[in-house]
Amino acid sequence: MSALARIFHKQGLDVSGYDLTPSRITEALQVEGISVHFEDRGEELVGENFTPEDTVVVYTPAVPDSLGELIYFREHGFNVIKRSEALALALSGYKQAAVAGTHGKTTTSTMLAHIMHNSHKGCFAVLGGISVNTGTNVIIEEDAEWAVTEADEYDHSFLKLSPQIAIVTSISPDHLDIYHTAEGYHKGFLEFIQRIDHSGALIYKKGVLAPSELPECTSYSYCINSEADIYSDGIRVEDEELLFDWHFPAMGIHMERVILATPIEVNVENATAAMGAAVLAGVTPDELRAALLSFKGVKRRFEVILHDDRYVLIDDYAHHPEEIAAAAASLKRLFPNDRVMAIFQPHLYTRTRDFYKGFAHSLDAFDEVVLLPIYPAREEPIEGVTSQLIYDELTIPNKYMVDKDRLVGFIGQHASLPRVIVTVGAGNIDRLVMPLAKKLRSM
Repeated sequence: MSALARIFHKQGLDVSGYDLTPSRITEALQVEGISVHFEDRGEELVGENFTPEDTVVVYTPAVPDSLGELIYFREHGFNVIKRSEALALALSGYKQAAVAGTHGKTTTSTMLAHIMHNSHKGCFAVLGGISVNTGTNVIIEEDAEWAVTEADEYDHSFLKLSPQIAIVTSISPDHLDIYHTAEGYHKGFLEFIQRIDHSGALIYKKGVLAPSELPECTSYSYCINSEADIYSDGIRVEDEELLFDWHFPAMGIHMERVILATPIEVNVENATAAMGAAVLAGVTPDELRAALLSFKGVKRRFEVILHDDRYVLIDDYAHHPEEIAAAAASLKRLFPNDRVMAIFQPHLYTRTRDFYKGFAHSLDAFDEVVLLPIYPAREEPIEGVTSQLIYDELTIPNKYMVDKDRLVGFIGQHASLPRVIVTVGAGNIDRLVMPLAKKLRSM
């Protein structure tokens, strides 16, 4: 939503909006001149300068239908459209390179946009996270041929897109409040890839789609550490740099000693796909190499907040069991001799209900786990569904339940705090990151 706000603001339109709570993103929007408020004004909007003739109301399905402002606009004849419809309008006129998947889509799309933006091709981009390189989630090059976007499966949003190139990183069941079953979730992705232009291309992680499920366009599988249509191998760390070799045989490209500036193994997999899409869009191997060396990552995607001799603090958006497992594996690889604590805020009652055993299994890979209460976002409470479900399934002995407003004090009083701490979750746990960093620096 913030990316769309920035695009329309850049076009000279008056943009204002509502959010549930302040955040680093809303603060940045306000600095840029976009009005943001945090109280549901409802009927009070009648006194504002909004008229049905000159106002478009864009909403995300994360907002409940009971929101007073949404009810007001709907009942007073305003043009009310979903975020996915507004995104489709913003992308019209460009060739679309869209990245979908349960995990990895934000980093992969941001990486692809960074590559394109720093090549002779350029791009327009609407992203799902804040690029560390640019400090924003949009790239506006209006004369570019290509637009890069994250294709969000929630509420079937990605079915509004018409990509020339699409990447599918994973299809692990999620959003079962929308899709109901794993089969329904998978079917949504099959519908998405059928929207790829027949002259375009699909790049998909090897194994997530059966040969019979591939669309009419050209399709390329990708993976790491084994062969595929596009693959990376020889992953190693030399002088604290992560290197790998990249291969796209169909294009006659074999690149050795590619250096990834964000030294996390899961990003090699993301880079493998992003590089393939960039080559298909016309980026050269030399441009690929230079862009990956300068890519600094995405805010809240394994973002290093503090790293000194005493403590390491990392913030990660992981909110699915497989994402948490990937974060744990990366941390163990990077810090093999240190104990690691995860501070996890579950996101959504429905997701906790559906995956609490999976969350516990993934969190058991850490040395210590702190569980915060569930962040509800758009949802009402479900009886019997709390963080206690995850806590009871954990098998590690060092596990704790802590209220959000007590977390910083809890960390400060911990008798034998692990050196490495990772905050995990898609809710408002990010509001605790800087207070935690301040506390750790003082200890």
